[in-house]
Amino acid sequence: MGTLPLIVIVLFGLLVYYNVRNLSYRTVPLVRRELDKRLTQMVLIQVIHNVFVLTPFVIVTLIVVNYQSNELTNFFPILAIDIHNFYFASPFYICMCVSKRFRQQFIHVFCSIHFNRLRQQILNNNRVLPQSTNSSINTMQK
Repeated sequence: MGTLPLIVIVLFGLLVYYNVRNLSYRTVPLVRRELDKRLTQMVLIQVIHNVFVLTPFVIVTLIVVNYQSNELTNFFPILAIDIHNFYFASPFYICMCVSKRFRQQFIHVFCSIHFNRLRQQILNNNRVLPQSTNSSINTMQK
């Protein structure tokens, strides 16, 4: 059930590792080398994280099938599923930790765009609007 993603991740992690080792023998521009280094670092951290996150889920899935259900055997699959769910949020946190450019872009989007939009909505809600002239004419006629 969860072994295929684990095998694919480890395979691509090994390919990235071998690519990094061969990268030093090629002549590439310094900027590209830095980008490759950062991307490789993110991929390797993701591979290590995925192995630690997916392995308990696979082990618990294989073991719990043979046991009868009680409170303790129900706890481990739930714990493994919770750890497995963290697998889907981890790329965001890994990119935030590794990439300075990603952090800068996140801060720009979060603070500059969303905070300013929220601030404008708050300011617009506190405005005093003038009373329409039609309602003042109607009150004067009565």
